[in-house]
Amino acid sequence: MKKFFALAVILALVLTACPTENGSRDNNVDGNGDDNITVLSFENFSTASLLVKNNTGERLVAFKNTVSPATLISGIPAYADNHGLKKDAALFSSTGDFVLVLITEAQYNANKSNLASFNGQTFAKLLAFYNPASSPFLVTINSNLGGSGRLIVNNASKYNVVLHLNYPTGETIGYIPAYSINTVISLAAPGSYEIYPVFTFFNTGTMELSTIIPTIEEGADAGKPFQWSVSLDAANTSMSVDVSAIFDQVNVMTSGGAYLKIVNNSTTAVRLFIDSTPQTTTTGGSLVNPSESAVFPLLFIRNPDGSIPLSKSFALQIGTTANMLTVTSQEYELDFLYEIVVTGTDVSNLQLGTVTKGNKIDLIQD
Repeated sequence: MKKFFALAVILALVLTACPTENGSRDNNVDGNGDDNITVLSFENFSTASLLVKNNTGERLVAFKNTVSPATLISGIPAYADNHGLKKDAALFSSTGDFVLVLITEAQYNANKSNLASFNGQTFAKLLAFYNPASSPFLVTINSNLGGSGRLIVNNASKYNVVLHLNYPTGETIGYIPAYSINTVISLAAPGSYEIYPVFTFFNTGTMELSTIIPTIEEGADAGKPFQWSVSLDAANTSMSVDVSAIFDQVNVMTSGGAYLKIVNNSTTAVRLFIDSTPQTTTTGGSLVNPSESAVFPLLFIRNPDGSIPLSKSFALQIGTTANMLTVTSQEYELDFLYEIVVTGTDVSNLQLGTVTKGNKIDLIQD
């Protein structure tokens, strides 16, 4: 049977606004040893196109892709909220997705004289997105699920995989690069986990970030997101999973919702609201500036049996806090892209066009 992959395309949102610098900073940590590392800064950098919300009680140190002197970004205070990372030109010269690797401040202090040979356990690895011209991409660290248990993941597919806990949009517990073997995700043991793999792909040519959720099509679990039930019975136990095996167990991959593209032909920035709650793009944007467009995910909530509905109606509003306009109610179908145009010369006379349904997004046979 042919397998179909519905790649939900999320267009990179190009904005120029950056959040206000709050000026907060922690004490610096003095470094020694390697000449490339003299002072580790925990300050909140003002050019915050990449933000971190640290919900843990740990002071963390951020690296890009791997732990080494050359990939060190900056420190992250404990319980930091919207903390801007330092974007060194050598590390952030182009737009794209990457792995934000985090270790604790204690690990950094113990290994800073020889980071090139660091072989300790990382605190977390999260998928991040950087675009110097866009509004901030927010990475949230909810907890350290690390422990003596090991989930060993092999990925022979062409897609990167983000592992989520309890639901496809739940807490991120790991990132598995494409064509990788024996990536270790540390989990507390003993313990039981429901882990949902979500595939991601960044197209450097079109600057589009896509996500796909594997969904079971047939049998008693038809329509439910694919997941692994992981049970670690004792400390130091291991369990291996193979991402490639998903392709033999599912028939459909879905975005888990529909998408709304807002084309802003007005002279003021606008936002999308669902039930009066402001929304963000998958790459972290919120405002749609004049003469720009952005795609917002309209995620569907699972049915009581865990399946994803084929359509859903949303109470959508577009505009500003001073003038929010209601979008005509309609059913949005799973994996379709819809478009709506905003016009007007100022906040007081914003107008919404009709919602136009496009084709199913990037239906690719594999």
